[in-house]
Amino acid sequence: MQQYQADILIVDDVPQNVKLLINLLREKGYKARPTTSGAMALRAARASKPDLILLDISMPNMDGYEVCTELKADPDLHDVPVIFVSALNEVMDKVRAFRVGGADYVTKPFEFAEVLARIETHLTLAHQRKEIETRRNRELAYTKRMAETRERLTEQIVERSVSADVDDYLQNIRQNSGRIVDLVNNILDTTYVESGAKLNFQPVNLVDLVQHRVDELQTDAHNWQTNLPDDEVMVDGDSDRLGQLVSNLLDNAVKFTPQGGHIAVSLMTEQGNALLIVADTGSGISAADVPAIFEKFYRADAHVHIPGSGLGLSVVQAIAEQHNGTITVESESGSGSTFTVQMPLMPAE
Repeated sequence: MQQYQADILIVDDVPQNVKLLINLLREKGYKARPTTSGAMALRAARASKPDLILLDISMPNMDGYEVCTELKADPDLHDVPVIFVSALNEVMDKVRAFRVGGADYVTKPFEFAEVLARIETHLTLAHQRKEIETRRNRELAYTKRMAETRERLTEQIVERSVSADVDDYLQNIRQNSGRIVDLVNNILDTTYVESGAKLNFQPVNLVDLVQHRVDELQTDAHNWQTNLPDDEVMVDGDSDRLGQLVSNLLDNAVKFTPQGGHIAVSLMTEQGNALLIVADTGSGISAADVPAIFEKFYRADAHVHIPGSGLGLSVVQAIAEQHNGTITVESESGSGSTFTVQMPLMPAE
């Protein structure tokens, strides 16, 4: 299928004018769609939204002013730039064209270079407007997510405080302060991942990264087993985000494994992929909870009163997907859990 620079709708009831514009535009790589009446132009625009419209004014039944008015009243077409191309050259003709929503005005007979320059200018402006609107919508969505997470934060703080006796109030504050810090950090991690922030991709050796994170979180409260290969395991990734993925998985294992339990961390390669496996002998996940375990704020542990925000695993899944990877879990209630992250290795040079 041929790729065009842009789709331009031509509206003119004079065949010679239409032919001239078609040849001009197609020669420059544009898709040119000719129509010879206002009604036909509206049908064509609604059937397939153009990127720009070249519109004559003096046409029978429906003139260009009426066509432009209809276009600007249509929510699906109001943002399409309209350039009037007309033999009318009185000031009031041009003023009326702009009043009904025209983006520009070219007087016939026209110079090809001028028409092309105006087309390119308004296509560039339209593209920039779309980028600004996309950025604005992304910022609005980010603000909405922040408001939602702030509400959930407030709910969790209230839930943890409302049942406290007055005598235990200060003790609750001390206990909850660390949990709230963790919750806020998880919220910030979640919003950062979801905001579409650009990742800093570079070669990352997962062996060094995993070992570093294990060293940070390993304590004597659990029996740790680490199985890492001697050779490098290289992936194309953001080292900060991948480190966050590993830390969240290890922290999850520590949180749900009783003191004296076992935590095993393994890294291997298989069929062009790196496999990170974190297994524990903790409380496990019931069959009913497994399908929802990666959803934001989902707490499969609510019945055992283990502190947590319900965000850590959703962040892990999001980071894995950003690296073209996947995460799966095998678990049974009371029998521990095994999380497996798979992501593609860097191609061998």
